[in-house]
Amino acid sequence: MAVPGFSEYAHHIYDLDSAISFRDAVADFDHGSVAIGISRLPFKCPAAPYEVAFLLDDYFSRKGSRGNIQINFYTPEPNPVPSVGPEIGDKVLKLLGSRGINYIPRMKLKEVRKENLVFESGDTMDYDLLFSVPPHAAPEPVVKAGMTDSTGWVPVNVKNLETKFPGVFAIGDVASIPTPKGYVPYLPKAGVFAHGQAKVVANNIAKTIVGNGKTKEWGGDGACFLETGHGKSAFMEGKFLEEPKPLIDFREPSSMWHVQKVAFEKYWMRHWF
Repeated sequence: MAVPGFSEYAHHIYDLDSAISFRDAVADFDHGSVAIGISRLPFKCPAAPYEVAFLLDDYFSRKGSRGNIQINFYTPEPNPVPSVGPEIGDKVLKLLGSRGINYIPRMKLKEVRKENLVFESGDTMDYDLLFSVPPHAAPEPVVKAGMTDSTGWVPVNVKNLETKFPGVFAIGDVASIPTPKGYVPYLPKAGVFAHGQAKVVANNIAKTIVGNGKTKEWGGDGACFLETGHGKSAFMEGKFLEEPKPLIDFREPSSMWHVQKVAFEKYWMRHWF
């Protein structure tokens, strides 16, 4: 699962210390090549690395150094954010192109070296600053408990999130939910899904304990902002388990969606912290 050289040379934002280290590296960077990418699938928050690319373009533009910086985006995916379908993926691809961000799909990372990336295809990519989504895996206790399957994650009943162990549930990133009618084989890992699943599971556990109430089922609804920088965000929402195919709507980037995204973030920060 590990990618040789990743921990030595790649920056990421998936823990606090790493995020601070990346922030400092970006602040000191004013010319050269930035590589942004995805090392392995799946990973949490499918939009996150794309947001990093847009925000770096914004940051370097405001600093006046964007003309001295090349941004390359690599991914094993066939198109941007594939879980929302090729039509929306094309819209994101055009947004990347409009910012001068080079998009290189179907590139699976094999090794990270000090100044270049090596892909399984044999291709390489030079970089001066590297951001990459690290490989994701289920927590070790979950694996040792025998809850995972060949996907490396915990299979569940899609309607009630129950695992193969009766009365034991798995929600959020750790769950493996097939989407045979979807654009990708499995439901993407995103906080909005964890939130909806938690409500269903909590309700049903409470019903079991108190002996009354209505059993709820999770329907696969989700929504997500896509921060595009320059004071704008896009917005996506839809039904990811709908048949014969998911119904997903894409709202073009605007300052209105950005304001709503910031308000959404502030709500949760106040709510939990």
